[in-house]
This record gives sequence, C-alpha cells and structure tokens, in this order.
Amino acid sequence: MSERRQLESQLNQQAIQALDFQISAQKRIREEAIAGAEDRIRTASRISEEQTRQLDLQSKQNDLLIKSDEQLKTVLESRQNLSKALSDAKIASLEAPLEQLKKAEELFGRLLSEEGLLNNAGKSLASKATANLRDVMVSQIRAAGVAINPEQLRSLVAQSKESGSAGEQAKAKLAEFELAILDRRQALESQIATAKAEAIKAEQQHARMMLEIDLRRTDMQARQAYFAAKKADLEARAAVQAAEGERKKAERIEDPRQKDRALADADSKLKIAQEGLGLSRDNLALQEGSLNQQAELFDNARKTLSVQQQMERSQFGASDAARQNAAQLERAEKASKRLAENAAAEAGARGGGGLVFRVGSEKWEKNRQAKDAFKQSFEGVGDRKSNLLTAAMSMKDNPFFSMMLQQNGMGDIAQLAGQLRDVNPLRVQATMASAKVGNKDIVEELRKLNENISGMASRPTNLNVSTASPVRDAASIYGDLSKQSVKGANL
Repeated sequence: MSERRQLESQLNQQAIQALDFQISAQKRIREEAIAGAEDRIRTASRISEEQTRQLDLQSKQNDLLIKSDEQLKTVLESRQNLSKALSDAKIASLEAPLEQLKKAEELFGRLLSEEGLLNNAGKSLASKATANLRDVMVSQIRAAGVAINPEQLRSLVAQSKESGSAGEQAKAKLAEFELAILDRRQALESQIATAKAEAIKAEQQHARMMLEIDLRRTDMQARQAYFAAKKADLEARAAVQAAEGERKKAERIEDPRQKDRALADADSKLKIAQEGLGLSRDNLALQEGSLNQQAELFDNARKTLSVQQQMERSQFGASDAARQNAAQLERAEKASKRLAENAAAEAGARGGGGLVFRVGSEKWEKNRQAKDAFKQSFEGVGDRKSNLLTAAMSMKDNPFFSMMLQQNGMGDIAQLAGQLRDVNPLRVQATMASAKVGNKDIVEELRKLNENISGMASRPTNLNVSTASPVRDAASIYGDLSKQSVKGANL
C-alpha cells in the first residue's frame, strides 16, 4: 500500500515537473517570439532610420545646390545688367553723332541747293542775315565732324554751272562731298547695327543660361518633393511594421482581458498606420510621375526658347538687310539726284535766256514751275524721255519748259508735245498705256499716233464717182476707205 502511494506520488511529481516544463517552454517560446518581434521591429526601424537619414542627406545636398544656383543666378544677372548698360551706352554714344551727322547732311544739301546762301555778305540787312545763316549752318556742319570751306563750295557751285571739263570736275567734287558725308552716316548706322546685334547675342546667351539654372532648380525642387514623399512612405511603412509587431505581442499575452485590450489597441494602430501608408504611396506615385515628366518639360522649354531666339535673330537680320539695301539705294539715288539737279540747273540757266524776273511775278512763277517739272522728270521713275514728254504736254501753256527742252537738245519732244495738243487726251493715254504694257518706246508710239492722225487729216474729203448706181457704190467706197484708215492708224 505504501509502495503504491509512493509510486503515485512519484507519478504526480513527474506530471507536475512535465507541466512545469511545458509551461516554462511555452513561456520561453512566447518570450522568444516577443523578443524576435521586437528585434524585427528594431531592425525595420533601424533600416527605416538609415534610409530616412540618406534621404535627409540628399535633401540637404539639394538645398545647398539650390542656394548655390541662386547665388550664381544673382551674379549672372548682375553681369548681364552691366553688359546691357555698357551696350546701351555704346549705342547711345553712336546715335548722338549720328543725329548730328544727319543734320549736317541736311544743312549741306541746303547750302548747295538754296540760292544766295554761299554768296559773300553784302551791305543790305537781308544779305547780312543770309550770311549769318550760312555761318551758323557751316558751324553746325563742322561740329558734326565734317570739314567744309564755304569759299571752296562757292567756287565749286559756280564752276559746276559751266560747260566743259571744268564744270564736270566741279560737279564730281560736289558729289564727292555729299557722298563722303553719306558714307560716314551709313558707317555709323552700320556700327549701331553691329552693336545691337552683339547686344542681342549677349542677351540670348544670358537667357539660355538663366533657363538652365531655372530648369536645374525646378528639377531639384521636384527631387526634394520626391525625397519628402519617399521619407513619408518609409515612415508609414515603419509605422505599419510597428503596429503589426504590437499585435503579435498582444497575441502572446496569457491574460484574456489584457490580451483583448492589447489586440484592440494594436488593431487600431495598425488601421491608422495602413491608412497613412496608402496615402503616402499615392503621394509618392504622384511625385515620382512629376519627376519623370521633368525631362519632357525641360526639352520643350529649351526648344521654345530656341525658336523664340531664332525668330528674334531672323527679324533683326531681315531688318538689318533692309537697312543695308536702303543704304545702297540711298547712295545710288543721291548720286543720281545730284546729276539730275545739275541738269535742271543747267536747263534753268539756259532756259531763262538770260532774262531776269521780278521775284513773285507771273513769269518768275512759270519759270520756277518749269524748273521743278524738269527736275522731277529727271528724278521720276521710268523712262526719262517719257517723263519729259508727259510734263511737256501738261505744261503746254508754259513757254519756259519748251525752251528748256529746246536748249537741252530735246526739241523733238517739245515739237511732239505741241503736235499732240489738240489730240483727244484719252487717245494719248490709251497709247501710252498700251506702249507700257507692250514694253515699247512711248515717245515713238505717240509719234506714230500723230503721224497717223496727220495722214488721216491730209486725205481728200471729196470724191467724184461715175457709176450706174451712185448712191450704193459711193456708200461702199466710203466704207472701205474708213476701214483702211482705222486699220492704218492702229485705232
């Protein structure tokens, strides 16, 4: 009996020891699980902290680059402002003498064209006033850097009105003076155009540099936003992992009440952490997409600036080409105009026949009108003889214009204009228009018209016919003659 009790006692002790061992093993497993969960949480936290630290480091580096670019931009803008100020000053320093030279050019033309300005001062008040005006004009011309001598100009103007080689040499010398002033003005205009082209080049280079700085800053700001989103995502992931670890720890609690409370708290934290993770992922995807779009946006910005600058260069190039073409044309017209003015002056001198008219009288006015018309005919567009003929027909009641034509070897034009006086103006205009369209000599076509009209006028108007049917045959003959006359007159 005692042996049995002893055996049962031993068995009970072994059962208790086994239970204690099982409880201890389970406790050790729970503790190891909790320790493992905590280790995983600490490991995840450490990894998250390291990644966050790297992101913070990159963000700080970007901040430094942004500040460095801002400083560079400030320096470049300061340099550009200085460069623009120097460029504007250079252009202004050229424009001031250009305006003086333009005025000098105008005054020089007046000295040569206005009668009496180059004459020596007389005793009358009018003569003295004219001499004073000349001195002021010469002073302003010299102030523009043009060296002129009134005595030399007076001599050249007088010689230019003479015939022969001396007159031609004087005209050439006067033309050289004018063209020299013109060349100086156009040289200044070219220098200004070059300075403006250099300014545009500098401004465009500055604009490209500023664009690159702005694009780099935009790129770094986009990366900053991406790093911030990435950091928030890492923190959200760490929060989810921590909440999951807390739940696993709660599952190991033995006390049911404590376990339920711990599980409820862990579930609440896990839900909040998962919601935060979802938002952080959406924001991270948005920032990543924005970062990926930067390349296309930057390429579009560079192309847009390139097109705008190319258009600006093209517009300036076209404007400068137009200026150069206008300068060439102006130089050619200046030479042509001087020749025309000399021809008109010669015509006026000879056309006046040595007569002196009272200023403001009817003859003086007609002589002035004739001179102006003769000069305009030389300067006008198109064939010079056609212009003179048109002017002669419009001034058929002005004898001075006809006299100028006669004494300048153009008597045939004066004669033809007189012959066409009584011709229907519409017919003359139609003939001139037809000649222009057919690229024919207008004077020759009008001469043919006059000959045809004269031929028709000289034909007999009486016709004696002996026929058996006088009325019918006469009508037929007159009809044939009329057809031939119209065909021969090109009407």
